[in-house]
Amino acid sequence: MIGDIFPGWDSIPDAELSESQRNWDFKRVLSKAKAREERNRRNSLWSSSRRKVFIPVAAAAASVLLFFSGVMIERHFRSPETVVAETIEYTSANGETKEIILPDDSKVVLNSGSVLICPKEFGKTRSVYLMGEAIFDVTASKSDPFLVSTSDIRILVHGTRFNVKAYFDDDYVRTTLCRGAIDMWPADDAGRRQELTPGQTLTYKKDDGSMKLSRGLASEATSWESGALCFRSESLSGIIRILERHFDVKIYLTTDKFDDAVITANFVNGESLQDLLKAISAVIPGMKFSIHEDKVYLR
Repeated sequence: MIGDIFPGWDSIPDAELSESQRNWDFKRVLSKAKAREERNRRNSLWSSSRRKVFIPVAAAAASVLLFFSGVMIERHFRSPETVVAETIEYTSANGETKEIILPDDSKVVLNSGSVLICPKEFGKTRSVYLMGEAIFDVTASKSDPFLVSTSDIRILVHGTRFNVKAYFDDDYVRTTLCRGAIDMWPADDAGRRQELTPGQTLTYKKDDGSMKLSRGLASEATSWESGALCFRSESLSGIIRILERHFDVKIYLTTDKFDDAVITANFVNGESLQDLLKAISAVIPGMKFSIHEDKVYLR
C-alpha cells in the first residue's frame, strides 16, 4: 500500500487515486535504500574508530553514498499480488554532477555523491527516492502527483523547481523552493505538513525532529549546479563534508580547536581546493592545511 510506504499520502487531497493505482511495489526500493544507508552509517562509524590519530569529520564517508556500480542499474521486484515494478538507480560520483531526465520529462540534477531511485515508467503516482542532493525541475500534472522521499522527509510537488539536500552524514535535511509550490513533512508525521513558497527554506533536524522555516536566496542553494560553493553560517565540519564530495578527496581534522568555527562565504569563480583552503584558513585564525595527493590535513 502506498500509505505504508509514504505515511500520510492517503490523507492528501491531491492524491485521490484508486486503490489499484496506488498499490504498486515501490516499498522494497525504499527498504533497500534505507538498509544501504544504515549499513554505510555503521561502516563509517567503524572506520572512524580505527583512526585514533585524527579527529575525522567525514573522511570515512567521502564515498559512502556511491552504493551502486555503474551509472544506471535496473532491478526487478515482484510480489504475488502486483505487477513487476522495474526501477532505475542513477548515481553521481564524488567530484561530478549529473543531469537526469525522468520518464515524465521532469529534470533532475544530482550533486556529487548522490543516488536517485525511480521507476522506469511512472504510473499515476510519480515517486522517487533520493540519497544526497539534487535540484528537481518537475513537470506539472494535477492528476499525477509527484513525491520525493528521503529517509527522513517527504515532499509533495506541484510542478516546480527546488533543491533538496539529504546526505545521510549531515545532521539535517534542507529543502529550498525556487518556484512553484511544495509541501514537506517528516516521514513519520504527515500531520506536520508544511507548505513552502518561493524563496523559502525548510530545515529538518534529524536529532530532535524539529523544523525551521527561513527565507534566503534560492540561487545560493542551487549554485553548486554551476560549480560554485556557497556557505551560509556553515560549520567547519559541514564545509569539510562538502569539500570532500565536491573535490573527491579525504579531509582529516587533526585538532578540536576549530569546532566552534562558523563560516559564510561564496566561491563562484571555480576556485581550486587549495584556493578555498587558503581562504578558509585566512578567516579561521591559526588554522593550517597540507595537501598530499587526495588527502588533506587540517591542524
